[in-house]
Amino acid sequence: MWNKIVFITALCALLYYNAKGQQLEIRPEIGIGTYSMSDLKGTLKTAASLSEIDVKTTDKFPAYIFYGLDAIQPLNSKINFGISSGFYSTGGRNHYADYSGFYRDDILVNSLNLGVLFSYKGALNQEMFCNFQLASGIKFSNIKFQNELKVFDYQNSSSDDFRSEGWWIEPQFRIEKEISKNFAISAFVAYEYNLKSKITSKENGLYQLSPKIDWSGFRSGLSFSYIMNH
Repeated sequence: MWNKIVFITALCALLYYNAKGQQLEIRPEIGIGTYSMSDLKGTLKTAASLSEIDVKTTDKFPAYIFYGLDAIQPLNSKINFGISSGFYSTGGRNHYADYSGFYRDDILVNSLNLGVLFSYKGALNQEMFCNFQLASGIKFSNIKFQNELKVFDYQNSSSDDFRSEGWWIEPQFRIEKEISKNFAISAFVAYEYNLKSKITSKENGLYQLSPKIDWSGFRSGLSFSYIMNH
């Protein structure tokens, strides 16, 4: 937790120092992302193959909605610098059910991206712009392994929490339209590359799993910008 706080504080202080007396753009966004999760998909597949009951993998970390918030300051008429953040989630499940009960085995994951961005903004006409952006930083992931068994009146469940910290980089292309002097909307496509990172127990930091987490995948969505002049 402390490393997150220090990281956020340092970035905010840097942005405030550079943006003081200048322009600042606040850009919330929403989109959908695909997520590789190759090792965790393999974990589900192996667990299903070794199960003594006819377990099926019903969810394989599907594409899911993400949310982002950027704060951007122009360095000149075309080059911009800022802070980038995003929240992502998805999950996988093995499941079996019949008249007597059910069994499920879940892997639930979410992550927080924190980093910096640089972008080049070019004019297409008076209201339309294209934007080439590169963002990179630290990804903080939470991983929860849950299973539950219910057979008639018998019920049992367990849950284990893990964490992971890794590096990400995302090239992005967006088309932006100015609505007014202070507002703009844009659509974007991107690919995030996430270096596979170790999964460590929250309870025992010395205990690590053999599979690693990998959020790499395509991103696309819409954003709305509010431009403030200081």
